[in-house]
Amino acid sequence: MDYSSRKSPFLPWTVCRDKRAPDRLATVAIVLLVAILAACPVSVADAASVEAKVKSAYLYNLLRRTTWPDSMFKDENSPYRVAVLGRDNLEGLLEKIAKKKKVNKRSIVFQRLKSIDQYQPCHMLYVPGYVTPEEQQAVLKKTSRTPCLVVGDTPGFARAGATANFVDREDGTIGIELNLPQAKKRHLKFDQQLLEVAEILGD
Repeated sequence: MDYSSRKSPFLPWTVCRDKRAPDRLATVAIVLLVAILAACPVSVADAASVEAKVKSAYLYNLLRRTTWPDSMFKDENSPYRVAVLGRDNLEGLLEKIAKKKKVNKRSIVFQRLKSIDQYQPCHMLYVPGYVTPEEQQAVLKKTSRTPCLVVGDTPGFARAGATANFVDREDGTIGIELNLPQAKKRHLKFDQQLLEVAEILGD
């Protein structure tokens, strides 16, 4: 199926309106959409909201386009570990992706934490928007000495110390911002394609 010509109600949510590279960004948007739809059964994908689809696609592509230190993998068969703090607004899509998709030939292991006290070093930790500022600070403190990609969903969380954060743009689209100093501190590297679609902090 040619998604580049298909009129999709989801596409405007994913396109970053960056005049520097519109063709590249449109392509990335389509890749994000295809990735999430391909990962889930049709019934699940159809039932999920646009917001859940877009954010789950972003999280999956953050895994694909981030490089972690070799020490985060015991061997070539070690999986990527993804955790979510408490409940989320992703409507089960992230779990579906973890079950069906791989990244760099590695499987994805999903874990849900009841509290940050349950945290064990993982590659990505998603912190939903309902988490309080006090809990956010506890997350940052708990993960500070590990190469964990902390992804938030609260205005200002990236500036407060998270590595990445979802943002609602003025044109109604959902974007992602990246805190490069925090990424460097945690020994994480983002590829160029991800940097081009994100809003950069501390460049």
